[in-house]
Order: sequence, then structure tokens, then C-alpha cells
Amino acid sequence: MYLIRLRPYQSESLLSYLNRTASVNKVSLIDLLKDVKNKNYTLRTDRIDLVDLYPNVVLDLNRLSKHTQLQHEEILQMTFYYPYFKFSHSEVDSHSRLMKGIVRKQPLYCPQCLLEHNYIRIFWKLNDMDICLEHKCYLISICMSCKSPINYFKLDYRNCCPWCSVFLGYSSSVAVNDDSLIAKQLWLFTQWSKLLNISQANYTPEEVAQKIAFLIHEKYQDITLREACENVSIDYQELMQTARDTQTIKKSIHLSKVLNLISRLHVDLEVFLSIQPTKEFISKYIKDKKDIDFNDSSCIAPWCSHHQRRGQLKETGTNYKKLKDGSVQKRYLFCPHCGCTYFFNASGKQVERDGFLKGYYELKEKGFKGLGTPNIKIIEAYFRTRLTSQYEVLIDDNLLKRFINAIENYIGLNQIKEWKCWVSEDEYLMYRYHNDILIIKNLIRRKLESRIDYDKKFTELVKVLEQFKSNNLSLNLNKISKAINLSSSTLRSWDKGYSAYVIVKKQQKAEHLEQWIEDIYTSINTFLSTNNEKIILMKDIYNFIGIRQSYLLKVAPEITNYITTKSKEHNTNLKRL
Repeated sequence: MYLIRLRPYQSESLLSYLNRTASVNKVSLIDLLKDVKNKNYTLRTDRIDLVDLYPNVVLDLNRLSKHTQLQHEEILQMTFYYPYFKFSHSEVDSHSRLMKGIVRKQPLYCPQCLLEHNYIRIFWKLNDMDICLEHKCYLISICMSCKSPINYFKLDYRNCCPWCSVFLGYSSSVAVNDDSLIAKQLWLFTQWSKLLNISQANYTPEEVAQKIAFLIHEKYQDITLREACENVSIDYQELMQTARDTQTIKKSIHLSKVLNLISRLHVDLEVFLSIQPTKEFISKYIKDKKDIDFNDSSCIAPWCSHHQRRGQLKETGTNYKKLKDGSVQKRYLFCPHCGCTYFFNASGKQVERDGFLKGYYELKEKGFKGLGTPNIKIIEAYFRTRLTSQYEVLIDDNLLKRFINAIENYIGLNQIKEWKCWVSEDEYLMYRYHNDILIIKNLIRRKLESRIDYDKKFTELVKVLEQFKSNNLSLNLNKISKAINLSSSTLRSWDKGYSAYVIVKKQQKAEHLEQWIEDIYTSINTFLSTNNEKIILMKDIYNFIGIRQSYLLKVAPEITNYITTKSKEHNTNLKRL
């Protein structure tokens, strides 16, 4: 517990309060922060302003509360915690982009405020707050004495310029004479006062989106909701996806969007948060949408040239698929501009099918350097021909045309993968996931009407197996599947065809074994006849035929018995002579 415990001033920022507390207790601010920081947080002196942004991440609130005798709520009210609490979708504030760009990194200040009461106000940190409403003057970002910019981590409790040591309260200020600007700033100040207030109420992104949609709908009842959204510069599709909770990546609605909208529609935050959409509105726009509105669908890949442009996705022809785990995938859609495929789950949420969206964020986090795992290799191969700023690749147009021609002629990917031209698997994958290839594959899939005629294919298979057997050619799955123009995986999963292959394969193996054994007997007899005048050891025979005794015991034990018997007879006959 600190010997001297201070009370916060009105609208004081937590960093300002801790600066004053450190001063009166004769310790440095850094030492004080080290004492009360979260044990899992690494303190950086150049980012101590994060104390006001993410107090529950940076600080051990229980320890700070004990030392200052302030309640948690009193501490948090000096920060931007409550706006996050009220609107963030994530339990970890620092993972949310709810307030990105709203809080200043460099402080602004009112010299007259500092002169009257020397502490930093939390409102000065807001990007849109440009004037002091109390003194009707513009906030300042530099020291008016030496014209140097001010940084939070260099500002101590005295609030003197860190460069020339002149008290910032002595700076001159510029009066504001624009009444409309004052009115706008007053309205913004009022909304932020409510946002910073202690409150246990919180709102999910879908609840906020529903309130926005309903508010727009009520204000523009004579036009459609889509048209009304365009009038107020709101993305209709994004709003509806959030309201229906069908976003691929869940995210909060940025606070500046909310404030800009309610300001434009002349509604206070308190009124906005009290809005309850009617059952009719929810039924019409949010729930009970059994038929998916594909006109609202768009590619949600950030790298796509047609990102979030409606009407660009094409249907692949797959309308419904139920997986083994019971989940449902409806209406596959394909983006011809980036090659992404989407489906809609049981709740109507648009989902990217191949994992490219998730992989994009994983690769981005790793600086677009894959880990070499099979999945990451595919993801990285996909992006090599799309994110040209991250990857340097050279595509052989002739090879690409050959690949396209093969797909158009229904040659399987496994057969293409075995082409001798590929330098590595990575090169094959780069072409395999090239956008031109993905487009052709989806077009071919829609044009392909007839499936494989397995009765006809079985006749073909039997004929090929007989040819291989009669010509004494070694049978293997790849050779047979190529001969009948199937992939090896298709042949393996085809019960009747694979069974026929296995039977012939076993017959050939048995015949080969029989011939092999016969050849060994011949070799043994040849060795014995050519050495009829000297004693021989069994190891001499094994060395001659080039086969280990242990191996013969497993595959043809009768041969080992023959060798033992014949070598004894041979040596006995020599001794008699």
C-alpha cells in the first residue's frame, strides 16, 4: 500500500493518475508500473500509453486496487476499458479492432486546463476531440516554446516539455469561434462521456448491427433497406452478415462507424442503445430466411480483386451435401477472380471451403513463410501466384496451357502430378492452385454430366489385366489405373474393380514364386554337379544362389531342407569313394 494515496480528478487518465501517485510517493513511474503490472505482460517504456487502452492486460488490477485503495471500477473508468467491455466481441480487448485509430498515440492538451489543474484528461486522447469545450480553444500537440512534439513516455507528472522543460500550461492557445464545430464537439463529448461511464451492459456485434439496420429502416421507410444503407454509406451486405451472425471471421463494428451514423441520423447513443428491433423486422431481415439470398453473397477473400462485390460468385452445381459428422453444406459458390469456393452452413453462414482464408491470416502472421506442413504447403502454393508482392515466381505459359489442356480432357490430377517436368512437389502445387486451373476445374465440373460407366470400365480392366499377365508384365496399381484412364485412388475405392486387380495380382505373385523356387532348385543342382569332386558346405550353396538361409526359411522352407539333404548326400558319396 502506498503511503500517500491520491484520489483521481474528474476525467483524469489512469496514466496521469499513476504519474502523480508515483511522484508523491517518491518513486519513478516505471518502478511503480513494474510493481503493479500483470506478471504475464512485458512492460515497454515506449508504450506505457497502453495503460489507458488495455488496463486489464497491462496491470494487475487487484494489486493496484490494494495499493491505491481504489475500487476496480474507479480505476477502469480512467481508461478506455468500458467502451471495449460494452461493444467488443473478444474477451481479450487487445484482440479487438473496435477502437483502432480512435485513440491518439501522441497527446494533445489544453494549456489553460493544465494551468488551472495540472493533470492529463482522458478525452484529450480521442482522435476526434480537437477542442477544449471548457475554454473554447483548440487542443495543442506541441510545446509552443520549442515547437517540439510531445510523447507520453517522456512526459512526467509535472507536464513539462521533455525537450526545453517549460511547463506546458504556459503555452498560448487559439480560440475557437466556429459555433457549429463547438456543437459537434459537444455532442461527441457527450457520447464519449456515456461510453466511458461504468456499466455492466454489453452488446454483441449482431445486436449492434440489428439496431443499426432497424434505425436506418425506420428513418428511410419509403425505400428499401439496401438503398437506405447506401444513402448513409453503410455496406448493406457486411451489415446483414453481422446482424445474422454469418461472418466468416467474427469482428466488432468499429465505434467510429456507430458514432458517425447516429450523428448523421441525429440520435444520441443512449437512445440508440435502447432501440429494440420489432419482431416483424427481425423476421423479415434477420431470421426465418430459409432461402439464401445469393445476390447478397460476395467473395470475402481480402486479396481478391472483387472483394465484397456482389453478384460475382458462380454456382458450382453442388446444392446440398451432408457430411459424416452430421453437418450440412448448401449451395457451393465459386469466385472466378481468386479461385475461392464457398458454401453455406445450416444457419446460413457463408464459409470458405478450402481453408485459404484461414491460411492467409496464418501466413500473414508468420510473414508469409510457410512451416512446410502439407496443409501450409498447399496454402502457400495457392498464394504464390496471387500475392506477387510477397513471392517471386515464374510461370511457364506453355506448361500452364498443357495443364489446362489435360484438365479439359479429363486427365486426373494424380496422373498430371506424375509428369516428369515437375522440378518439385512445390512447383506442381503452384500450377495446381493457379487461378486458371481452378476456373477450368470448376467449369469442367459443371459441364461433366455423365459419371464413369463402371460396367464398361470393368470389361476394360479385365482385358488389361489379362494383357499384363500374358506378357509377364509386373502388375501395380499405378500402371493398371493409367491403362484404363482412372486415378489410382478411384481404382482403390472401386470394390469390384480393385478386387479383380487383387485376385490377378495374387495369381501373378504365386506364379512368380513358383517359377522362382524352380529356378533355385535348378541353381542348387547345377552347383552340386559342377563340384562333384570336392566336399561342400551348406553356406557355399547359399552363397552361390545369393539368398540367405533365414529368408528361405520364411518363404520356401522346403528349399532349406533340400539343401541340407542334398549337401549331406553329396559329401557322403565323396567319402565312400
